[in-house]
Amino acid sequence: MDIQKIENEDHLKIAYLGPDISLGPKPAIFYFALSEKDSLHLSPFNHPAKFILEQNPDCRIFSITLPGHEEGLAKENAISYWAQKLQSNDDILTDFFQKASTAINNMIKSGQLISDKTAFMGLSRGVFIAAHIAAMMPNIKIVLGFAPLTELTAAKEFETMQSEQLHKLNLSNLVPKLYDKTIRFYIGNNDTRVSTSKCFHLIESLAKYASENRLRTSLIELHITPSIGYMGHGTSDKTFLDGSTWISERLNE
Repeated sequence: MDIQKIENEDHLKIAYLGPDISLGPKPAIFYFALSEKDSLHLSPFNHPAKFILEQNPDCRIFSITLPGHEEGLAKENAISYWAQKLQSNDDILTDFFQKASTAINNMIKSGQLISDKTAFMGLSRGVFIAAHIAAMMPNIKIVLGFAPLTELTAAKEFETMQSEQLHKLNLSNLVPKLYDKTIRFYIGNNDTRVSTSKCFHLIESLAKYASENRLRTSLIELHITPSIGYMGHGTSDKTFLDGSTWISERLNE
């Protein structure tokens, strides 16, 4: 399936797979993983998009190039790139969150998307990105994450950095803006790249906050699976398929 491009005022690189945008709004998932092209075409990173479209060909899967994944930059060095920028007080992440949320909201306002039929999905650092943007958009209610980076301070690239701004970016600070969303995360039982325990504590904090705010049935889940791959940070096709089925069903409710 060919990738199609979306123009936007902030010149973000946005692409999608699925029915042509001229056919009107369809169920939509924004998948945050790598570049706009690699997220949708590079195996195995594109498997969630592939599985979703196999189950729901009427859905559109959008992708936005993440910071550090622009042309000419090596994708494996993206977190190091983030660290270098933040260390020099260049907050490329918050700038990206704002531009991406504006672009998506503009697509909703223009009728290209329907907010209650739009969900976010991320892989590793892409979950970190997806959660920040979802926290800025109360109208987005569904977030799916595979092997989520929840705290920058858990990544080895930030081990020597100590700054208030760095800690402010951790997802634990977003609990009041995420607790009432439908969230499902998957992580390996010994993921030393992003920290299984930090992921668990985020989900626990979300559930506790929901309870404290009288949300008796919080739709927040964590699925812990056997770790695979380097540093236990891999995601199996079985997990990708399970998550893809879950998010497809949520959009069809």
